[in-house]
Amino acid sequence: MTSSGLHSFNGDLIVVLYLLIIPTLALFLGGWYSGNVFGQKGGMRVASLLFSYEIPFFLSLLTPALITGSWRMTDIINFEAAHPIIFIISLLGFVIAVISLQGKLERLPFDIPEAETEIVAGPLVEYSGRRLALFRLARDAEMVVGASLIAVIFLGGPIPLIKTEPIYLSWICGAFVFLLKTLFVIFLLILIKSAVARIRTDQMISLAYKWLIPLTLIQIFIAIIVRFFGGI
Repeated sequence: MTSSGLHSFNGDLIVVLYLLIIPTLALFLGGWYSGNVFGQKGGMRVASLLFSYEIPFFLSLLTPALITGSWRMTDIINFEAAHPIIFIISLLGFVIAVISLQGKLERLPFDIPEAETEIVAGPLVEYSGRRLALFRLARDAEMVVGASLIAVIFLGGPIPLIKTEPIYLSWICGAFVFLLKTLFVIFLLILIKSAVARIRTDQMISLAYKWLIPLTLIQIFIAIIVRFFGGI
């Protein structure tokens, strides 16, 4: 069964990935603009996370696109439905994407920018009321969109498990399955937050550049091999 997005276009995956950078940039600028030493320190830590975890997040999500040969999310979903082996090939990329998203969201163990015991609230130390609510809302929205994107790219998106008639029942089934997949990714993010403690800044950068990025490059190499020599 194929899926077709109402507003899907070629390159929509790239657009969504770039839009996900905006909350992080806004948090960095907000902390730097506040003029508070804790806010500026937190802003610099936000920038460190940006340069450390955006790279593996981008590359891991682009890996299935390399295998599919398309930057359109609908094409990726349909290709995965026709070739379930892609889910196994992209398993490493899925793990890297979840860890990188946790870093993008600055959740434990990557909540270094807002380390309460070190720099109070980091870039948000001077904000309250509506401004603080907007920053919090942006982060929650980023978590939902990021988890949804991972569910689309690595878990097959909204394709229902069974074919149903009439068509609107199929859409409802697909939406329900997609919701379950998104909640599963969010559950993994919550599990990581609950199971680990905050790491140091040097450990955060070391994890990204010594482990996540090299593993992502290995995943991309596997994707290239599968694309051109796997016969898929």
